[in-house]
Amino acid sequence: MIGLIISLLIAASLLVLLLLAARRKSAPSAEGSGQAVIDARGALDRLKLGLLPPEFVARLYDRRDLDFVLACTPAEVQRRFLAERKRIALEWVSRVRNEIAELRRFHTEQSRLHANIGVRSELALAFDFALFLMACRMLELALRIRGPYGVQGVVNWTMSAADRLCTISEKSLDVLAARVSVRRETDSVGAAS
Repeated sequence: MIGLIISLLIAASLLVLLLLAARRKSAPSAEGSGQAVIDARGALDRLKLGLLPPEFVARLYDRRDLDFVLACTPAEVQRRFLAERKRIALEWVSRVRNEIAELRRFHTEQSRLHANIGVRSELALAFDFALFLMACRMLELALRIRGPYGVQGVVNWTMSAADRLCTISEKSLDVLAARVSVRRETDSVGAAS
């Protein structure tokens, strides 16, 4: 009876491994890898230049706009202003989270293709991505509960996590872009021969 159970467990394990091997894509061509690097670089640029500049974020959560609206406008305008600023802040968090998710997909796909990426680095990067996505969810929750003017601490925490991920991603992209370039040159030399 124990032998049957062990045999079934081994068979199930082998079946799972075969399914995983079948699902795993073949190694991408140099062009495919190049496009993945370009897409990831685009996500990183959108984050760094469009969504995460400190002056933009400071302006989004600046209390001076609120103070002006509270001092100079009727209650209906104040209510609409707060609702609109909350909507904009939630949209900003959603866009930042989407760009980070695109970077995470890139790192997940590329890390399995490069044998020299250690388990420790992969786990650290996975932890950073998970921490950042958790920070985004916490910021969304705080925005829904307290509004855009009561979440400065969570915004600062989210920004520092995003900066850390951008730095790690930029280094990783530079290394992978160099490898794709070398592979493309090697492929073109081999094709010319």
